[in-house]
Amino acid sequence: LNGSTENKEPVAISDIEKDLLGEIGNISMGSASTALYQIINKQVNITTPKVKITTLREIKDGFKYPNIILDVEYVSGITGRNILIMQTKDAAVIANLMMGGDGQVETTELSEIEVSAV
Repeated sequence: LNGSTENKEPVAISDIEKDLLGEIGNISMGSASTALYQIINKQVNITTPKVKITTLREIKDGFKYPNIILDVEYVSGITGRNILIMQTKDAAVIANLMMGGDGQVETTELSEIEVSAV
């Protein structure tokens, strides 16, 4: 998300393309939630992904700070990326659970190892 935040005109896509992107997101997040469950041994619930055409500026303006951004780029098959944005506190809880903790965190400051875990 370090690219330009100019308000460029969003690309128009069809409803079918939106549905397909939503399904890709659903599969990706479903796989991620299953993997996270296996790591932390806690139930993980996700919502149905929403596909919205937007600008980078709207994305940046739409989230309270600080956040952790997970950026996964596809390297074969298709061109694109998945971006997951979560509040730092949520990332701290996940990192704590992944490292054998109880999910109780006193600070939202993440160490390098905690960022790496997430």
